Amino acid sequence: MATFQAYHKYAGGNVTEFSITGYNDFLTSYFVRVLPLYRNLKTLILNNKPLDRPLPYLLKDQIPQLTKLYLGPKLSLTPDFLRSFLLSSSSTLEELHVLNLPGAETMVQGCRWYLDEWPTLEKLKVLELDSRVRTVVHLKPFLHMAPNVEAAWFDGIPYKPMELKVGWENLQSAFIGSRAQALIDRQEDIGPCFKSDMRELHLEANQLSQRFCRSGILSSVWVDGMLSLAHHPPVAIPEWTRLEKLSLIVRKPMLDVEFDSLVRPGLELGTLREMDIRPMPFDRFFNPISGRPEIPSWLKSDNITHISLTGTAVVGIQDNRYLEDIILGVVDRFPGLRSVDIGDEQYTDTLLAKIIMKGIKIIYYGGHDQPLRYDLKEWAKNKHGAVFVSHPEPELGGERKSPIAPGQGIANHSPLNENDPLQQVVEYSTAGMGFSD
Repeated sequence: MATFQAYHKYAGGNVTEFSITGYNDFLTSYFVRVLPLYRNLKTLILNNKPLDRPLPYLLKDQIPQLTKLYLGPKLSLTPDFLRSFLLSSSSTLEELHVLNLPGAETMVQGCRWYLDEWPTLEKLKVLELDSRVRTVVHLKPFLHMAPNVEAAWFDGIPYKPMELKVGWENLQSAFIGSRAQALIDRQEDIGPCFKSDMRELHLEANQLSQRFCRSGILSSVWVDGMLSLAHHPPVAIPEWTRLEKLSLIVRKPMLDVEFDSLVRPGLELGTLREMDIRPMPFDRFFNPISGRPEIPSWLKSDNITHISLTGTAVVGIQDNRYLEDIILGVVDRFPGLRSVDIGDEQYTDTLLAKIIMKGIKIIYYGGHDQPLRYDLKEWAKNKHGAVFVSHPEPELGGERKSPIAPGQGIANHSPLNENDPLQQVVEYSTAGMGFSD
């Protein structure tokens, strides 16, 4: 306690961020006793190893000014502990990140997430949830607990897409991971299940129909000179009016009409800034008769700053003699491009060099079997001010790091101003402080 009292005195009582990593004994023995020292606390980050005993409950109004709460993926939580946290800061909390949500089997008999005992978080704007337990809690209770959410990230949780649309009327940004189970009634859930005025959408699934409801619309089309009936498209896709970021990671390549309906409105309206489609349907960018490259005329925009160039093996063109023409042709359609993601693609150094010479400043790449040549990196950096950035390829259903940095959230990525004396940070970890479990 003396150590924390000394830090409190040194900071003049103005500590606004508290981060605890890897110090379990402190969490279970001293945490609740230390918190009263930090009445001005606004951000709390707990990112520990699994605990061997339950955490103590917080008292009401123990952290009255807390606006951001991050509970990491290795932190073992009970529903009662989480409830005490939310009750303690229910009137101020704006961001909530729970990456190891307690399972339904841990609930006390008769207690459910949606009962009156759980507070309503009126000010909550950012919500991040993940669960890997066997019996998971449905997303629906959180729609009632946090009715004003604007940015949501969730994975490993069942949900009903139509309830998501109706329950969170203010939702502007959504990330739905591959382990999130969409409970779609193919008879009842017909029509768009996302709002048309969303700004950011990131979806992962085996196929598109696992994230979108059915359209149920039949229209007549001409196919090879004959009139045919077909769904256009088979899933209901909103007519986006404000979409700025679109990310779709699926195993099964989407249909032409699905790709068209998802991407074209944002390009033609000029709202779309970032587009990450995996796999990109490169195989559709060929003339069906001549076999030569023929990129759709509408696939262009001056406002796109980032795209992914992945999926050549999935769609079967990795050995096509026109591969380089297709890739460079796509890049040419977006003169404002500043970064591209090539994932695990084995593009030649020549092709990468040509991409850089078109003005690309950042190339993201995944876990190549052969690392990029040093001289290529040096040439890109010295001659064109471009860099290669290594990052793991998204793995459907696999472990992942949260796309939201602790304490930042989806809506606000700006870090604390280290030069501002009113934004002092206290961080405790096992490294360098003599603490041990």
